[in-house]
Amino acid sequence: MAYFNNKQNVKGGGYIPLPIPEEPGYEPTPVPSVEPGSTPVIPLPTFIGNAVVTLYHNADEHRVLNKRLSDEREFNIVLKEETSSLNPQIILQSDYDLSTYNYAFIDVTNRYYYCVITLMENGLFVINMEVDVLMSYKDGIKNLIALVERVENTDYKNMDIPNNDIITQRGTTTKIIKYPRSLDKNNQYVLVTNGKAFNFQ
Repeated sequence: MAYFNNKQNVKGGGYIPLPIPEEPGYEPTPVPSVEPGSTPVIPLPTFIGNAVVTLYHNADEHRVLNKRLSDEREFNIVLKEETSSLNPQIILQSDYDLSTYNYAFIDVTNRYYYCVITLMENGLFVINMEVDVLMSYKDGIKNLIALVERVENTDYKNMDIPNNDIITQRGTTTKIIKYPRSLDKNNQYVLVTNGKAFNFQ
């Protein structure tokens, strides 16, 4: 778990270490008040300084956990101002046409992002990003032990678990088969069935 210091906007200032969630489902510990009655504000995680941004082409849907990435292109950047780790905006200058790229990874945040790239003047590209939580935390998600309600692979389907999304129908089928010969009233007969279809001759 990573920590960073945030200066609270309260009388006298002061620094309170705040945890940054690194795994899905993380619930942050309540931040103590610096003064009675004050309400500390928990800021979103940010980063600044040197970073490596890698752009990709992503052909998979958002719901895919482990996405297939291609056409990797790497850039070394220096951020002079703090930038959001969840929705960063970066300006790059490149001789390459970056407008077709739609995915990115930033090393210092260790997160993957969906991105929209807009071409400006003089070869400047504005990259607006939104974190992809599935790809960013795919290793942790794969190692989870859980009771899954629905799964794509039907080999893992458990019919003992109720599921309203599976269409089922209950009914009774009755078929009357006439015996081709008459029965002698002086004899006794025993009818034996085994669940298979009979072919009466």
